[in-house]
Amino acid sequence: MLRLQPIAAATIYSSFGFSMTELGSTGRTYHQVANILNEESYLPRRGPKFTHGIVRTLLRGTVTKAVLTPRAFAEQYVASCAEEKPSLAALAEILRRHGYATPRGNTHWWPAQVRELLAGRFDSYYSIQGIGAGASLS
Repeated sequence: MLRLQPIAAATIYSSFGFSMTELGSTGRTYHQVANILNEESYLPRRGPKFTHGIVRTLLRGTVTKAVLTPRAFAEQYVASCAEEKPSLAALAEILRRHGYATPRGNTHWWPAQVRELLAGRFDSYYSIQGIGAGASLS
């Protein structure tokens, strides 16, 4: 028989193969995420099962900048837009609001920089900085 163990939030997401921010951008409600975790026989640290409140607390505890590079964040944002894709200027504003710095360390993103970012021309810069999936959550 499978023994159920309480596990930490980071373990939950790594075992499912997706990050906390991806979970939040899939359009699932907190109730749906809790049901998925309960169906997979995971237990929260406290309590008999996951509830929407526990899932909300876990998802609100993520720091997007520590988990995703600006390119991954922008691509995920574009993918989550069902109807109309945002303009480069809109993506630039979203990156600024979420605190992502440009490769030169500025806070203001220009649409041309977003275009280059999405084309992958800044990947080497952000890999040197250590931003991305290997970074720790705070």
